[in-house]
Amino acid sequence: MTISNRAKVFTAGLLILIAIILILLFARRPEPPLEVVEEKETFEVLVDETDGEKPVVEPQTEEERQADSALTVTGIFVERFGSYSSESNLANIEDVLPLTTDNYRRELETLIDQIRAEGQSQSYYGVTTRVLSKKLIESDANDGTAVYEVLTQREESYGSVQKSEVRYQSIRVELKQDGDVWLVDGVTWL
Repeated sequence: MTISNRAKVFTAGLLILIAIILILLFARRPEPPLEVVEEKETFEVLVDETDGEKPVVEPQTEEERQADSALTVTGIFVERFGSYSSESNLANIEDVLPLTTDNYRRELETLIDQIRAEGQSQSYYGVTTRVLSKKLIESDANDGTAVYEVLTQREESYGSVQKSEVRYQSIRVELKQDGDVWLVDGVTWL
């Protein structure tokens, strides 16, 4: 076999191998479409004590629904607000602006402008925040306000994602009700 014939055989074999790999990659079964989950009304199930068999379903009270809503807003806000990367250009704060009152939104927008004007560090810094627990500190139904203290786990990375340190920190979250919606009106890291 001459060199040009060997090259032809080698090239043909290589093309066949690439074709087989492509067929295997594209012939995989398609993943099923994601299932859309609709939010359902929450019910508390009580057992009828007369026979212990029949469940009695009672819908949540408005007060319970409002408490759940406040807890949800608090958790979402803290995890997004507390997670930061020097590469994200303050997207963490911009992401939570819709969850804030007008006054606090203006305060956060001013903070964003100040940090961007000062410029950010060239070295990498990132924090991932996870909510561990939420505790109601104060609540005033007449005023439509609530204050929660949230315990978080924060994983900080300096210089690179591989160099990280875990610490625990609490944050105080002040909420104000606007109609049926709870909005964050201020936070303080403790």
